[in-house]
Amino acid sequence: MYFSGIDAYNYAYYFSKNFPKRTTGTQGAYEAFLWVKNVLKEFGYEITEENFTVNIEYKRTGWNLYAFKKGMTNETIAILGNYDMVPMSIEAASDTSGHVGVLIELAKELINYTSKRNILFAFVDSEEWGMQGAKVFAKSFKSKVKVVIVAEDLAVGKLTSIFLESMGQFKGYSPLWLRKLCKDVGDFMKIKVEDPVGIWEYIYRTVDISFTDQGPIIAEGIPSIEISTRSNKPDLASEVYHTEKDVMENMEIESFQIYGEYLKRLIISLDKADIIPEYNPDYLLINEEKYINSLQTWIIPSLLVLMVLVHLIFSRENLRKLLKSFLGILIYFLSFLPSLLIVTFSTNLGLVLTYDTYPPPPKHPYLYSPNYLLIFLFFFLPFLLILLFHKKVEKGKGFILALLITSISSLIFNRFGTVILLSQAIIFWPWIPYIQRRSIRLVLLFLGFTFFLLLIIFFSILIFTGPFIIWYLILGIAYGQFSLTGNLIFFFNVAIFVYLLIHYVIK
Repeated sequence: MYFSGIDAYNYAYYFSKNFPKRTTGTQGAYEAFLWVKNVLKEFGYEITEENFTVNIEYKRTGWNLYAFKKGMTNETIAILGNYDMVPMSIEAASDTSGHVGVLIELAKELINYTSKRNILFAFVDSEEWGMQGAKVFAKSFKSKVKVVIVAEDLAVGKLTSIFLESMGQFKGYSPLWLRKLCKDVGDFMKIKVEDPVGIWEYIYRTVDISFTDQGPIIAEGIPSIEISTRSNKPDLASEVYHTEKDVMENMEIESFQIYGEYLKRLIISLDKADIIPEYNPDYLLINEEKYINSLQTWIIPSLLVLMVLVHLIFSRENLRKLLKSFLGILIYFLSFLPSLLIVTFSTNLGLVLTYDTYPPPPKHPYLYSPNYLLIFLFFFLPFLLILLFHKKVEKGKGFILALLITSISSLIFNRFGTVILLSQAIIFWPWIPYIQRRSIRLVLLFLGFTFFLLLIIFFSILIFTGPFIIWYLILGIAYGQFSLTGNLIFFFNVAIFVYLLIHYVIK
């Protein structure tokens, strides 16, 4: 079986130039859908389609296309890619068209391949708007597919490496065996495969938010991984991403060849495997060669919780005073709830535009057009309530009890988050009452939010928001990108921060 990078490029070129605007719910997207459908039907695939509704300021219809080829067993391997694009772009050559061309060429070659397992190609809509098409696919095929390979982002310029993304959408991670297979295929082909491990995997498991279509598939417990690329022109890739500059003239045929050959070998390796293992996300890759199992991932976060418990036991404060100061933190926490409620229901109140699950994609104009009234209410309401009630709050070590509750809640909700986001508060904050100088107390206080602030800065660069990251985070609450449990844990921790600031630094 021969994969033609030239043919893949030509498919992508035709797709880009004839359907240059493919935003979900538009005529351009539907015409692109019909063209891909007709091409795959001519190849000889059994075609089915599925539509769904998605909110992109208003209700729109998205279309998924499924092309099926029967194998010798009842097990199915799926290859998935999106065909939609952001409204700011024209062609979306690297962001979408590139992998569409590769998948069409791959489908052309695989139709004549005698496969042991069924092969399913899925071209899904609305990846740019919360991965809604992939979510619909995952629910429809949950019991029908053994593994899903997601193609995404064939970079401009010359391909230098394959890049893996393994995050689930709010839960889950790509299984270890699938990541290992992707690395092995790269080693065999002498292609560098980048797979975030160690601290980077820890961070991604902490954030627990997927960026692309593997996310909702993993969330349904289906083994999946995203295969994207990196090139020799990272600055150009960043410049053209989600803009009108993302055109086919920036693409190179050699990259189509390498990417297509890699995907082909990965699919055939899965097809020839004696068994396809089940989904298991509970582990942590600490480097490319070593991993720790599920039980071992609980050790460090559990020790952090134990550390807070020890501080509480040795706080030497009578129970009455401890509980009174803890009650003050509860008052501060309740002061944040009106803001949380307003933002949560801001779509119903007409304060934000309506989108599903995620804010609009990176570089979308709405990310730079905040509702300043909503931002004002979000910060002013808790400030006002805390100003009204802070004189009734007693100083004490009840914040250690609050920190213990936060740590236990975080441990249950996301143990990786306990380490990345709470470890600094656990390490530094309990010592604040024993420090005489206010300046050092202030330093310890802000050290407790070190990694959170670094994460905010990192993601503001990654998704091109800059200082508008605050607006993005508010939108994330509004659309449900951040879970209610996670929001409550965060605001409870902020309440502890405010308590320490007022009663141990300012007063």
